[in-house]
Amino acid sequence: MYQAKNFSILLFSNELLLKLSICFNLFIIHPFLSYGQEAKTVPLFQHGVASGDPAADRVILWTRISSQLAGKISVKWEISRDSLIRTILQSGQVVTDSLKDYTIKIDAAKLSPGQTYYYRFSTMGSYSPIGRTKTTPLQNVANLKFAVVSCSNYAEGYFSALDRIADRKNLDAVIHLGDYIYEGTERDFDQRGRKDIKSIDNPGRKKNKAWWLSYYRERYAISHLDSALNRAHQVHPFISVWDDHETADNAHRDGAKAHNPLTDGSWQERKEAARQAYFEWMPIRGNGPSIYRSISYGNLMELFMLDTRLEGRDKQIYDASSSALYDPDRTLLGSRQKQWLLTKLKSSTAQWKVIGNQVIFSPFYVSWAKIGPFASQVTGLENNLLDYWQGYPLERDSILEFISSNRIDNVVILSASMHCSLAFDVSLRPTDESRMGEKATYQSSDGKGSLAVEFATPSITSANFDEQIGSVMTKAFEERVNKPLPPPFNFNPNPHLKFVDLTEHGYLLLEVSKSKTQASWYFIEDKFKKNSKETLIESLHTLDKQNHFSK
Repeated sequence: MYQAKNFSILLFSNELLLKLSICFNLFIIHPFLSYGQEAKTVPLFQHGVASGDPAADRVILWTRISSQLAGKISVKWEISRDSLIRTILQSGQVVTDSLKDYTIKIDAAKLSPGQTYYYRFSTMGSYSPIGRTKTTPLQNVANLKFAVVSCSNYAEGYFSALDRIADRKNLDAVIHLGDYIYEGTERDFDQRGRKDIKSIDNPGRKKNKAWWLSYYRERYAISHLDSALNRAHQVHPFISVWDDHETADNAHRDGAKAHNPLTDGSWQERKEAARQAYFEWMPIRGNGPSIYRSISYGNLMELFMLDTRLEGRDKQIYDASSSALYDPDRTLLGSRQKQWLLTKLKSSTAQWKVIGNQVIFSPFYVSWAKIGPFASQVTGLENNLLDYWQGYPLERDSILEFISSNRIDNVVILSASMHCSLAFDVSLRPTDESRMGEKATYQSSDGKGSLAVEFATPSITSANFDEQIGSVMTKAFEERVNKPLPPPFNFNPNPHLKFVDLTEHGYLLLEVSKSKTQASWYFIEDKFKKNSKETLIESLHTLDKQNHFSK
């Protein structure tokens, strides 16, 4: 079980202090708590409350008993339409124990569509903070609004972007595209950010499923103690998928770049442990192993959440010159998930089809930079991009060809993982250089040939380009990457790239209406400063049935 030592978290193990604290909370603090407030004096619910995977008639409610109590614990849950939970609509009891890491997940059903609800948990006279959540609407939906986030490395800064998201009271949900936690030993940025987090240390013991399960549980426990993350979960439902760092860096179906079977043990056991911890600690429906799913928002939007990591991904090929990249059987999704996605896209009756996807879908061309000041960095960057859809080009092409041949309009792709902000017109061949001997199918001047649009959200805290290769080189690269190049090139390498920022942290605000879908990028001032302010930097939109960005 997770112990909060080294993080100044007082878990009241002394029986007298525990009873006094519960009495103080029950009779003095709790009557004045409402949603959005933190209950710092509550010893049993220090990891907060959360909700997720909303549907028209149900939503997942989550919490965790933080105290080191032994045995089984019975927990009561309640849900209401008023923020002080004076009138209880539903309630129930559930038992948790160490086998579930003392987490609790309730699939609260028989709710009404498009409504805001408030909920809480209680045990042994102690109450959790009151959470706020929202079910999805049915039919005739006029507007929707989501925050889109990813890559929240606890050790690399403060989650100020999540604080600003928590300030927003009109979101339908937060869409988290993965890297919710980070495995490995993170950097501390010369003490500017949080202190370095050490992993569980069991010298001389082979890493097995039990070891990895404790390891991943610890990571979630640490992150859920963060006040900004707690606030965001408390105020908004989350719709989440994992990326690689919930398991191991650059993971795939059968292993990971950062997993060595000789020292790390069985990949299958590690993967099972990572999945178990994820389903314990996240407000996601079910217990796995698959996480791809769709969520409907009436007639306006259907959201398709993909798993581009563990479900079916073939091992990465980190060589941009390899002909094996073009093997027709090579897959990122796996055959079952791919067929599910294509069927869903074709049969969806929603006006907008939004794909929540962990990694960059559109091609991002950098080979031009091998000549010049960027030469030393480009080969590595080009190969790293093969962890994205760029490393699975024929499967990407087949999805676009399916969208084109079936005349599916209003496809919007959300992506992340690259630690930068990007916006693409999505086309089969953006430039003549897309594939040797094949002409471009896209015109940047009017968007002709674009089949969809893609918005990439920046990282919450994880290191951006400038934090890895330096700010001067990053800015120079950023200024040239989607503009006409000088001789001997004389072409724009990325004409489909309509917005790029490689240095800032923050989130993306997605607004969906009958006339358009718009993305707005909000950047925080300083990730090393708690409660940092945000600034709106850019907004782009696509109009109904245009399938490209409009000016």
